[in-house]
Amino acid sequence: MRIKRHRKPARRSKERSPRERTTKRGDYNPGADAIQVMTMKVSKGLEFPVVALSGVGHMPAPGEDETEAARVFYVAATRATSKLLIRAGRPSAFRSRL
Repeated sequence: MRIKRHRKPARRSKERSPRERTTKRGDYNPGADAIQVMTMKVSKGLEFPVVALSGVGHMPAPGEDETEAARVFYVAATRATSKLLIRAGRPSAFRSRL
């Protein structure tokens, strides 16, 4: 009697959702003299000498919870090791609390 061996099919790499693709940190080099542009949520766990947060006057976004917006803002603001620049162009309740 002859035994047939079946090869395991090659594993496909998991397709990433659009959110996972956009939150990839890439090749971050802290010593590079470059500007890194990213979302506030993606910045979690990283540190930079200078952090600029723009659009704070538009927080929270329509339909977004103010507590969640404050949490995300805190994550982004605490990424700065030396200097934090905040741009809040229009008046908002969130801006007045800062």
